[in-house]
Amino acid sequence: MKEKRLLLLAGLLILPILAFQGCYNSDINSQVQTGQANQEKISSYSMEEVDGYRIEQFEINPNEGWNISDISANENAIYYMKGKPIPAGQVDGLTQVVELRGDTGKEELIYSYDQPSFFNELRATPDSLFWVRFENEQRKIERFNLKSRELTIVRTISEERHPICLETDSKYLAWFDENDMKKLCLYVLDIASGTIRVASDEVARQSPYCRAQIRNGRIAFGALNKVTEEAEFHIYDIENDVVVKKIPFRLFGVENQDIRKCVVTDRFLYFSVIDDNDEDNSIYAMDYNSGVLYGNINKADTYLFSFQTLGDEIIINARNALWVNNPVQGSSKKILQRREEAYLLSNNVIMDRFFVTHDEENSSILRVTKM
Repeated sequence: MKEKRLLLLAGLLILPILAFQGCYNSDINSQVQTGQANQEKISSYSMEEVDGYRIEQFEINPNEGWNISDISANENAIYYMKGKPIPAGQVDGLTQVVELRGDTGKEELIYSYDQPSFFNELRATPDSLFWVRFENEQRKIERFNLKSRELTIVRTISEERHPICLETDSKYLAWFDENDMKKLCLYVLDIASGTIRVASDEVARQSPYCRAQIRNGRIAFGALNKVTEEAEFHIYDIENDVVVKKIPFRLFGVENQDIRKCVVTDRFLYFSVIDDNDEDNSIYAMDYNSGVLYGNINKADTYLFSFQTLGDEIIINARNALWVNNPVQGSSKKILQRREEAYLLSNNVIMDRFFVTHDEENSSILRVTKM
């Protein structure tokens, strides 16, 4: 596994860092329909407080036979994307985006598209939604303005290379993708100006589903040191366009293991690894300001379906339960439990303030906020 990983990483050393500027393209298919009012009272809303966290449950109203492809939220509302599958097909014949406002108890259909396609990667900012649309062998990153209801194309990717996994905060949108030279790069969109930059062409992503998660204006990713050829984490500061920290994998004793996911806060670097059984139940933590290593902080050895950070704590989605781990306190507590066969899907952290997930069993969206 080590030789294979190093061969893949070595391919990242070929070219210098590129500069790229992009802008929006408003050439949108005429079949797009927006602003269709379709409001109805949500079926139910509930809220509970558990160990310092507020858990809100919003019941949603998916149509019979439709799929919920993704969810997101901002300070004002929750959004979900649903699709009506084409029989025996791999795409949807109709896709809709719904806004659910907790303050008014109303659902509103804000976007509809009626051509064979597939949408996912829904991400919300205070004034826009972003998503990826797959259609006619093309992938398009699109922006939907919540105020004007205008739809624009951020970037068109004609070649099928890697899954495009979007991440955002209130100012930036980020993703990993290959450039024309087949080098894996970190792309960052400045939402206000509409410009796209190649922040790094040294990315050594282990999993095609790794995300460029933004926390406090920073992104962490795996890379290969151009001088020592040593695998390391890079911590990138978006505002100043600079890598502020390089941390070798060997400090954690994982230089021969594959990294599944990494995310950085203003204090901690967190990442998960794949063990010999192709499972990733270990989560490592490091205070990169002081250099203190916390090792594996998944003390309860909780099944790791996915994890997200909320402040300096970690929320672990154990598929049918939510756990909160604190590396400094060494604590681990369960704040939500569902049936064994239930699933919690589509986990997002919005602007480092709240965590949202799709509770499939109860046809609802959960929003978790630290009190």
